Amino acid sequence: MAPIKTWGKSMRLRARRALFFTLIGVAACVYQRTNDAVAAEARARGAIWLPDSGAFPIAAREARDSVDQDVRSSNENPRDYYVVLEDKDSAFVFHVIHRNAFTAEGYRTLGNPGGISGSITFDRRQHRITERLLEQ
Repeated sequence: MAPIKTWGKSMRLRARRALFFTLIGVAACVYQRTNDAVAAEARARGAIWLPDSGAFPIAAREARDSVDQDVRSSNENPRDYYVVLEDKDSAFVFHVIHRNAFTAEGYRTLGNPGGISGSITFDRRQHRITERLLEQ
C-alpha cells in the first residue's frame, strides 16, 4: 500500500494565503458595491461628494475648502461625507451628511443615524465658518 501523502508546511501556508486573499477579494468587492450604491443614492438626493471640488460652483470652492478643513479638524475623513449646498444671501450653508445616512440602514433611521451629520455655515463677507450645527 502506498503511503498517504500529506501536505507539507509550505503547501499548508500556500493554501492559507490563497484562502486569505480570496476572502479579502470578496470583502473588497462587497465594499466597492456598497460604495457605489451609497454614491448613487447620494447623487439621486442631490448631494455632492465633499472631496470633489470640481462638482461645486466656482463661488463656493473657497467655502468647500474651509468645510473640508473643518471636517478634518474634527478627526473625520472628508471622503466619508456628502454635501447638499444651500446658497443664502451672504452665506453658503453646507448640509454635511455622513455616508452611513445613505445606506439602507441609515436611510430608514429617523434623525441623525451616526450622530455626525450636520450643517456648516460659511459667511462670504467674513470668509470663514461662522456656525456649526449637529442635526438631531
